[in-house]
Amino acid sequence: MSRRRGSDGEHIGVILKRLLQRIKVFDEGKSVPLTKKLSESSVIQKWPEIVGRIISSHTQPLRIKGRILFVGVDSSIWANELSLLKMQIISDLNKTIGQDMIGDIYFKVMNVG
Repeated sequence: MSRRRGSDGEHIGVILKRLLQRIKVFDEGKSVPLTKKLSESSVIQKWPEIVGRIISSHTQPLRIKGRILFVGVDSSIWANELSLLKMQIISDLNKTIGQDMIGDIYFKVMNVG
């Protein structure tokens, strides 16, 4: 199957990516590229796949602000354990989404569902 190209010879995927980067959405009163919001959504959606079933059952990714991922954790023991694994989790997250998006993780003890 041949790849589709636009009228100037560019791949459709390149054109779509450029178009999506121009589309803006509002997040906390700021205009951000749609592609950034889609990447953030991907991080949260893939959390169980990245950290595994056991860790996922004790955590809940909450949001991303800047390059910080905020994660709810059901106990201080788990928060401490995860802080020791933080750099590996960040590396795995960024590798999975294919970009250097997360620079830090903040663990907050709370009830998780």
